[in-house]
Amino acid sequence: MTGGAAGARVANRYAFAATGAQPGGGVPLQAPGVGAQFGSDRLGWTAGFGVETSLSWFGIRAPNWSAKLEYLYVDLGSVTNTFTAPNANGSAFYTFTGQDHIRDNIVRLGVNYRFSSR
Repeated sequence: MTGGAAGARVANRYAFAATGAQPGGGVPLQAPGVGAQFGSDRLGWTAGFGVETSLSWFGIRAPNWSAKLEYLYVDLGSVTNTFTAPNANGSAFYTFTGQDHIRDNIVRLGVNYRFSSR
């Protein structure tokens, strides 16, 4: 079993464009294509487990070599971003909020060489 801290740079990109009618004769629901980009450094946690065995278990005669399989779950928490976009005539604005929970599942398969055969 393993566990510890995890960190990453998270990038979020949003795009918005709207075309439509005027609800009840009000402001047109139109907006030019608008985009926003956000970046943040996140610190979170990770936990996982793995197994490692000699290649002789697979019938391969290689005393210094081993194979491993690992699984990690990573949780970097939530990121919330907000941006605004003007409508087509500039008389009103749309405000958008995006929230993402940043998590990942990682599976690694590897081969190790041990320099000492103790």
